[in-house]
Amino acid sequence: MKPFVLRTLCILAFLATQVAAQDVIPLNTGTAPGSAPENYPEKQYFSKIWNTEVVTNVTKPSLIVF
Repeated sequence: MKPFVLRTLCILAFLATQVAAQDVIPLNTGTAPGSAPENYPEKQYFSKIWNTEVVTNVTKPSLIVF
């Protein structure tokens, strides 16, 4: 009984953080100052050189707050 209650509480805590965790804040609503209006598709890939995820061709920058 005790493991079931502990497991249920852990699952509920995890789900609660997932539901209320993300707010998206746009950094720029129009084109960036001094640039031409472009709309490239964003590309996301894992770079073996930098050992991290890389995003290129960002035309609509934003922040995700956790």
